[in-house]
Amino acid sequence: MYALKKGNQKRTVDDFKNPDGLPKLFGGRDAFSMAVYRDEDRQLNYNKLVQIFYTAATTADPQGMHLLFNDIAREGRLLRLFTQNVDGLELRCTHLYTQTPLRASKPWPNVVQLHGSLHWMECISCHYLCQIDISLFSGTHPPACPLCQVRITEAVERGSRSTTPGILRPRILLYDDTQEWDTESIAAVVKHDLKSKPDVLLVAGTALKVPGAVEIVRKCMEAVRKSGGRTIWISKERPNAKVKDGWDHEIRGSCEKFALAMAG
Repeated sequence: MYALKKGNQKRTVDDFKNPDGLPKLFGGRDAFSMAVYRDEDRQLNYNKLVQIFYTAATTADPQGMHLLFNDIAREGRLLRLFTQNVDGLELRCTHLYTQTPLRASKPWPNVVQLHGSLHWMECISCHYLCQIDISLFSGTHPPACPLCQVRITEAVERGSRSTTPGILRPRILLYDDTQEWDTESIAAVVKHDLKSKPDVLLVAGTALKVPGAVEIVRKCMEAVRKSGGRTIWISKERPNAKVKDGWDHEIRGSCEKFALAMAG
């Protein structure tokens, strides 16, 4: 999670970086790779994992960092919150909102989901998009797209040959994914924000290993430096090697403790 900004125990979602977390139980990195669509056993495990995460995401509470960004947005100081999370917890806050799919031009929401959302599903063929029906994701095969099925039926009635419908996927990016959901729109948002002279960059709770995310942070760091602002890194891990230098404040520790300290 990272943002550009101007000027009691809660239910949580399992951390993907947790060495003993759910992804490990379901196969580690492979549990979130395109390999799940090439093997029935992996597809079954993936569907189980998606159901577990979806249930957690719909019952969990926003955490301290979500509430901190919500306060910043309420004060009118949030330019953009870019998140790598797919659980959508930040959207349960009153002043944080997004769009699915992300618009290609202004106006844009103050939250940009870089890796998609568990709350939506999309056909890989015709790009039919709707809110997810989690009950469809069970068994060893992905669900067929209903819009594709209607079009195929109509085509057959006109005398055409039957074809295979596209499949519905949770609208989240996987490792080695071939989908490019919102890629151009995200690039347009970043380009706009870099010209807005942001004065604070706050990067929190990430190992920052995804190349696209690293590049966004690198460009934002340059923009903030040019405007004479401040850059802040908050994580239990060190910054990615490509952006390891130039942080005005590097806080190695818990994001939640930082958020609580700011709130207090």
